[in-house]
Amino acid sequence: MGRGWVSRPAVSSEEASEEAGAALPAGTRSRPPMSDELYCKVYLAGAADSAAAKAAISAATGQLFERRGAQVAGLRVEVFDNGQPGWEASDADDDFLHWPVYLEIEPMDAEMALPAFIAALAGLLNRLDAHGLRSMASCDFEDELAAARQARG
Repeated sequence: MGRGWVSRPAVSSEEASEEAGAALPAGTRSRPPMSDELYCKVYLAGAADSAAAKAAISAATGQLFERRGAQVAGLRVEVFDNGQPGWEASDADDDFLHWPVYLEIEPMDAEMALPAFIAALAGLLNRLDAHGLRSMASCDFEDELAAARQARG
């Protein structure tokens, strides 16, 4: 992910090393890396494109988007149009890989534990479903997420 992150001011390599826990070249700074374990790609149906998806997500959560991303319940949510040039995405069938929009979701806090991430993600997806969007998660913890969604539902 990270395509929507805003770069931060340059700092000394010593300051960056203290913050990130590793040496960085002088004059550079980046956000701490997120664990691959705490990442989920979610396909959405019910929104024609990323603009419609952002509007629906904002309505469901009360959070506004800056460019393609928003902070929702401790999660960083980025919205993308799905598809390639000449390929038409559609939510007319159950093949979620062809749904028109996908989200990339990761925790805002690098220290978030997996159970907390799953609970926050389950809550978000249930809210989206309640607002007319269909969602299909693609992550390493799909079974746990499905159980959490049922428990919260």
